[in-house]
Amino acid sequence: GCARVVTVHDLAFRLIPGMVQAKTAAFFDRLVEKSLRRSEAVIVPSQATKADLVRLYGAAARRVYVVPEAADERFVSVDREQAKTQCRQQFGIDRPFFFYAGTLEPRKNLVRLLEAYRSLLDRGSTVGLVIAGRTGWRSEGFFERLAALRLEEQVMLLGPFPDAELPALYSAADVLAFPSLYEGFGLPVLEAMACGTPVVASNTSALPEVAG
Repeated sequence: GCARVVTVHDLAFRLIPGMVQAKTAAFFDRLVEKSLRRSEAVIVPSQATKADLVRLYGAAARRVYVVPEAADERFVSVDREQAKTQCRQQFGIDRPFFFYAGTLEPRKNLVRLLEAYRSLLDRGSTVGLVIAGRTGWRSEGFFERLAALRLEEQVMLLGPFPDAELPALYSAADVLAFPSLYEGFGLPVLEAMACGTPVVASNTSALPEVAG
């Protein structure tokens, strides 16, 4: 007898070909359709996701409520030199660096990030690139491109790591690079900005809202 409210975080499975297996995409597709039929209201994190939901599923716009996410309160601007010292001691990062935090998967557009970084190095830059996050679906292309561009010694891959380390990494970084092809929101952009770190992000999906 209670009203139903559902949250739809993003529709990447519909908008990014090959992001998940076909049977998984079909399952999510049916799940979203069923949830929309049975819910009195829908929460989404961005205007972009709302527009996608209305366009792809015919959801009634008046029933879709945008509730933006927020960076956790632990993401605050801290002493930059202190953050650099912590990253040097914990991770061995001993030079200025660009930073990416998130899953390694095609949707995150990390092959393009590697190509841009290779271009910088070829022009004489000495900046580092630190990538933190777990290996996701279809990540083989990332590692193949990493090798082809001869970047194995230049790019530091931290792998999965405790969230508690993120504020220091954001604060020590010169730039957060977030070239994702699609985001329902894009929380790392907010987290980095809360730490006072400049952000370079792609101009697609919800990212203009978040970075703006």
